[in-house]
Amino acid sequence: MKSILLILPLLVVNAHLRALKKSSSDSDKRGKSKKTKNCDPDKVELSDYAQWEDEKGYWVGEYSFFGSNGDPYVSSSWPYPYDHYRGFITGNIEGNAYRQRNVFLYSPLPTDQCSDRDPNVTKPGTCGVNGNAKTFQADQAATTCSTNPALGGIVEGDYQGLYTITELIGRDNALLYQVFVPENLFFEGQPEFMSQSQLTTITTNGLGERLRTRTAQGFNSDGSPSYASFYRERNVPEEEFWALFNETVHEYNILASDLCLVEGNYVSCEEFLEQSFQDPFAPLSE
Repeated sequence: MKSILLILPLLVVNAHLRALKKSSSDSDKRGKSKKTKNCDPDKVELSDYAQWEDEKGYWVGEYSFFGSNGDPYVSSSWPYPYDHYRGFITGNIEGNAYRQRNVFLYSPLPTDQCSDRDPNVTKPGTCGVNGNAKTFQADQAATTCSTNPALGGIVEGDYQGLYTITELIGRDNALLYQVFVPENLFFEGQPEFMSQSQLTTITTNGLGERLRTRTAQGFNSDGSPSYASFYRERNVPEEEFWALFNETVHEYNILASDLCLVEGNYVSCEEFLEQSFQDPFAPLSE
């Protein structure tokens, strides 16, 4: 059987996760409850759940991304280091919906590693001199619900035809996010498979700072591992968030022309990241 590698680093991916209304049969298939007469997904309040409350706000992070061999991931198309890079994330909830906006900042690649990389990728920047940035965004909403409290707080979404689900686990301190590839998407006879499983654990350190540790595991279509990530994040005030963002852009020597490319268009990073706090949320497209 062919093996498909699908890289989806965390809520990943330069695309808008939109609410996907799954059928009852799909819900049964994955063990979720059906909508009942006493349960309306549109009336779910994510603020009732500690984990979703803790997801809100401004987050800064130190990130590492590894290949299937355990070494830092090396991309043939993105000539920037994955062993250590930084992220700036905003998140918010409203009613039954969750919104997240991410900007990942990468330092310049060591000069001695530039010779075998495609120079067109870094233009107008220079490999070994300028860093770069990527944006990711996620919108999810509760589309099923249950009168069983143990099944509360589940949200679902669609990423380019891939089904995603986030469930609450642990002692009000963790979330499990998973991505599934539908059968026959890549080749005839390809089974449905889980391409990513990500655990988020929320803790508080000795300084009283809220921390978020995220580890994502990636899988090929045959079930073999393809990548793993280790993200260390802390919740900070808005002013500190933007000060650290600007410091990192300067430290990594990232050109203004490389910042915040969203769906093919360059936008203000502030405008993009502040979308999480729009009031009210723009309606999720179906």
